[in-house]
Amino acid sequence: MTKSIPNEIVELIQSHQKELISILVATETYKMAEDEIDRSLRLFKSLDREQSVFLHKFNIDICSYLPLNQPLYSFALNVIVPSLVCKDIYYRPPQLLRDLHNKLHKIFSNNLENVHICAIGRKDFFLNYCSNSDLIIFTGKYENAVELKNQLSNKTAMIYNGSAVNPVVVTADADLNKAVNDCILARLFNSGQDCMAPACIFIERKVASAFLNCLSNSVKFLSVGDNKSSNTDIGQLINKQSIEEFLDFKKEFCGFIYLDSDVRVKDNIMSPAIFYWENTSYAINNIYYAPYFVIVAFDNISEVQNSLNSEFCERYAGYISLYGETAINAKWMSGNNKLVLLKNSTLFDYEDGNKEFGGYGIGCNFVYSKNRFEVHPILLLREIKSLFQ
Repeated sequence: MTKSIPNEIVELIQSHQKELISILVATETYKMAEDEIDRSLRLFKSLDREQSVFLHKFNIDICSYLPLNQPLYSFALNVIVPSLVCKDIYYRPPQLLRDLHNKLHKIFSNNLENVHICAIGRKDFFLNYCSNSDLIIFTGKYENAVELKNQLSNKTAMIYNGSAVNPVVVTADADLNKAVNDCILARLFNSGQDCMAPACIFIERKVASAFLNCLSNSVKFLSVGDNKSSNTDIGQLINKQSIEEFLDFKKEFCGFIYLDSDVRVKDNIMSPAIFYWENTSYAINNIYYAPYFVIVAFDNISEVQNSLNSEFCERYAGYISLYGETAINAKWMSGNNKLVLLKNSTLFDYEDGNKEFGGYGIGCNFVYSKNRFEVHPILLLREIKSLFQ
């Protein structure tokens, strides 16, 4: 390459930081906007790890579907990065964020001549672009990914990024303060609107009361309100459906509320809520996008393992965060179709865009090409090189 495009993008982000924040707070908190900018900068600054992929460009067209959350980072990871190795890339922002993505595109368009925004409906995007492309990058619901995959010709490959259950397990010998703080950061990341946030937190009964007390006391002090305030921890949710689904969940499980939420439906804002089950009778069958916690007590690790041994949990098998030597030393199944083990940390400490990311459940991610699935954590440029080299 002549002048490094990643370096150009770094300079562009740094010089437009205030403008980017003003754009992003339309859909996330000020703190989250700062986090997105920081993640995007780290992504491009460390792209040299994959420099071997840049040795030549592939003569391919790519189409990318972007998700609702983290608009800047998803644009950086799923549009700008693959644009470095393809002929042209066409991307479709979600309808709710079209105006926001148009503003982002204007900032980067002069530096990325082969990047084309397509602010159109799903059907038109597929017919006019995807059906003739060489590769589709899709981020969203698994069911939608399967429906899209079924429409593809043998010419078109697909890289899918989805959701995961990502449970947390805390045993009595864990550092409770660290476990609580990490759970808050992971579960409330982007105001609870992240597909990789833990769907369930398992707590050994011996320390359940202490954990719940520490957790509830901590979240009560979080600032809930206007996205534009630099002090806000939890802001307006992007999709009204998230509030509706929470209210349905609350109605169904009203007997398990440990800390209730102050819900302002009109403003699409809610404070954190905590639900608590005294045993592992609660079955994980949902990945949710709102700031609330599902806490389940257990007496023996085998109860947790049995709880995770379901069709839903296997489909969305991503990471499991283990706190305490008892949890870490337990015999967890790992590898193909099982969980990626993290010790005393969450996946938010791990992910940086330049390491493979995801799980071994087909609902988390897959690469599809010529009627064949590969299910494993994704490293985007590696997958593109493998498909088209």
